[in-house]
Amino acid sequence: MNIAVLLGGVGFDSQKRTINGILDHALPEGDNVYIFTCDGWNYVERFKYEEGEYNIFRLPDFTQYDGVIMNSDTIHDLKVTENIVDRIKKAKVPCVSLNQRGEGDVCVSMENKTGIQAIVEHLVCEHDARTIAFVSGPIDNHDAEQRLAAYKETMEQHGLQYQEENIFYGDYTYQSGMTAVEQYLNPGRQMPDAIMAANDEMAIGMILTLEDAGYRIPEDIIIKVLGTGNPFGVILATIAGIPMYADIFGCIPIAEALLAKGAQLGVVLSFMMGVTTLSLPSMIMLRKAVKPKLLGIFIAICTIGIIIVGYFFNVFQYLLI
Repeated sequence: MNIAVLLGGVGFDSQKRTINGILDHALPEGDNVYIFTCDGWNYVERFKYEEGEYNIFRLPDFTQYDGVIMNSDTIHDLKVTENIVDRIKKAKVPCVSLNQRGEGDVCVSMENKTGIQAIVEHLVCEHDARTIAFVSGPIDNHDAEQRLAAYKETMEQHGLQYQEENIFYGDYTYQSGMTAVEQYLNPGRQMPDAIMAANDEMAIGMILTLEDAGYRIPEDIIIKVLGTGNPFGVILATIAGIPMYADIFGCIPIAEALLAKGAQLGVVLSFMMGVTTLSLPSMIMLRKAVKPKLLGIFIAICTIGIIIVGYFFNVFQYLLI
């Protein structure tokens, strides 16, 4: 079976998990998965090269596929989406739409309510929070609207008043999480009891900004373990990156924060290489296509190389920074 997967980006964790989920189920069955994606979009404004990036969606001849999976929520050009849908219909192939229902499509949507409710419940019941700020996604995004509604509903169930000034509309990126928290660091602005975010990337941006401002977040343990005084920092940093899954650009804000807090250059580089090279999700995908012995050799060579590079840069850091 040949399956075409269309989505407008893979920069967010949810998109990567979507692709991983498709591959994990399709490859063991012997199916072929063809992924068409680009980096020409964001939630807030049109990307400079968006029109050119979207040309990739003109490539697939849908008559050559047995089915299509399309995440139209990440394709922010209505004409492009309409063209794709029209070609799929003419090819008479089944289509699964993610998050946005189309005519004749099977729609698979994300469950956005339960997690937000659980977070608010935890903050109120376990930490006695009364003022909770919420960093939401874009105003016109379906998932963001559902998560914001769950936040408001749960606050009201506990007899707590949410205030519009404590709701910030971001774009699911690290940077928007940083920007949201910065408004509470201004003189005269009262810090709420708790701040929660609609996705992980914005939460990480918030954590990094709060730590830079002197607030102690549980994740300070990362700095203590990977700091300048630990001779095993490079090894621990390499191991710490394995459970994570991000591209090199997603690691940059974290790396900058670690450097600013005193982590050694080699430690930071080892962490970044561990995330991008040895991440567990990546190894699971490789396991489908590579023999165990060859995969083990690959992991061993990469691990040794990362550790050597890490200690090398630790030694010569004073010459580079």
